[in-house]
Amino acid sequence: MFVPFKGRIVAATTGDINAALESGQLRADLYYRLQNAQVTLPALRERIADIIPLAEKFLDAYGSKNPLAPFSLSEAAKRTLITHQWPGNVRELINRIVPACSLAEKSVLDASDIFPDMSQQPATPPSLSCARANAEREEIERAIAECGGRVGEAAKRLGVSRTTLWKRRREVWK
Repeated sequence: MFVPFKGRIVAATTGDINAALESGQLRADLYYRLQNAQVTLPALRERIADIIPLAEKFLDAYGSKNPLAPFSLSEAAKRTLITHQWPGNVRELINRIVPACSLAEKSVLDASDIFPDMSQQPATPPSLSCARANAEREEIERAIAECGGRVGEAAKRLGVSRTTLWKRRREVWK
């Protein structure tokens, strides 16, 4: 008996789909059924313009039950949100906003409210070596992301050997 069904299936992966197809980890027939609309979403650190609007949306959503609502972000908080690397992407942003709303003592959130571990560390003055390391880290990670996680291809694109890229990546993440 045939039962009509109206719905959508959304599937996501952080892995390399083409490699999974070639190795047999992903069935080709399933891939072609799901492949009607493929959306590649860059990491949050590559979508800097989206960080503040997303943070404000989460403030509205998760802070609405707090008596201090509506919440807003100080300029220092906005600068800190933009300069953070966001290794956990949008989930990390949510996991920073929710406790900030819950523990807030005022309706304007500062950087120390969103990044409480930051207030415990002494502020380090900006340096050229730090800026260089940050720029190198961003370029390495961007190249790897653009190459679908293939380090060898990213190394070719950056004009270095795979071993050199691996060592530089390890150095800049210290």
